[in-house]
Amino acid sequence: MLLVLWRSSLDRLFPLPRRRALVVGGGPAADLITDTVRRHPWTGVEVVGRVSEAPEQYPVPGSPGTPELPLLGQVERLAEIVEANEVDEVILTPEGSSWKDRLAERIPEGWRADLLVWPSPFETMIGRLRFRIVGDLPLLEARTQPLQPVGAFVKRTFDLLVSAVSLVVLAPVLALSAILVAGTSVGGVFYRQTRVGRDGRPFALWKLRTMRQGAEIETGAVLASPGDPRMTGIGRALRSARVDEIPQLWNVLRGDMSLVGPRPERPEFTGDFARTVPGWTLRNSVRPGLTGLAQVSGEYSTEPEIKLRYDLAYLNNWSFGLDLSILFRTLRVILTRRGI
Repeated sequence: MLLVLWRSSLDRLFPLPRRRALVVGGGPAADLITDTVRRHPWTGVEVVGRVSEAPEQYPVPGSPGTPELPLLGQVERLAEIVEANEVDEVILTPEGSSWKDRLAERIPEGWRADLLVWPSPFETMIGRLRFRIVGDLPLLEARTQPLQPVGAFVKRTFDLLVSAVSLVVLAPVLALSAILVAGTSVGGVFYRQTRVGRDGRPFALWKLRTMRQGAEIETGAVLASPGDPRMTGIGRALRSARVDEIPQLWNVLRGDMSLVGPRPERPEFTGDFARTVPGWTLRNSVRPGLTGLAQVSGEYSTEPEIKLRYDLAYLNNWSFGLDLSILFRTLRVILTRRGI
């Protein structure tokens, strides 16, 4: 009785905003989630419907033991359904039991091996384990907007201060490098290249030229590789020391880039990656970076599928401390001349 009175008083004094939820999936798990949410209306969550991968996954609404929920469509139309029904939360159900669910029971006590998992792009999105308790359901929260307003303000302010100071401090190094480039090869000192930035918008990225003029006239866009024959002698040295990246501090100052984030790719490659690497476009939700977690963790020839895991892990575990850690690790990479 006291619990009922307490919840009733809270509802009247501090009413929770109603949040419309959509369940994606079918089977017993979807039924359990729907029934549990309905039995706990005080949580402020209301399930408005379901979305399936295939219509045949769902029993007929109103059948015995099945919550009466409209089937709003298939998962291919998820974004459209969310907008049309003003959905605030999307709850994903398990795809069914697998051998992984029983694996822990089969590991004997004192087992000497560590258990490692190769995550899918979606599993990487989960980042730190954050639980959203709805009723008595422990739901994992997967963030799709990693930078909240305060975090975004702190990150941008730090970018402005560090890039401005670094441009002044590194101006003599940049000037000497420009003289070496101009004196050892034919062509302009700086090289401007189109890259894909935040939300897929193109921008002009600046670098010191490290390749001979017209290096891609015959081949078209080609990914750089270790020992690339297109590089000039001085260009190879500048790239090894990352000096050729100094002009990108101007991109950071302009707001095209951040000091830390996923490295921006060329549009000639992003189209292929978007088609062949599931989840690739998720990395475009923030400004690309001068350096990133993939750059301090992988090697030059790391596959795009592996780089994506690093990028998503960064996006969904972002903190100012993580940015500082990556910047310090970048300094070590520059001094040891390894990594990407």
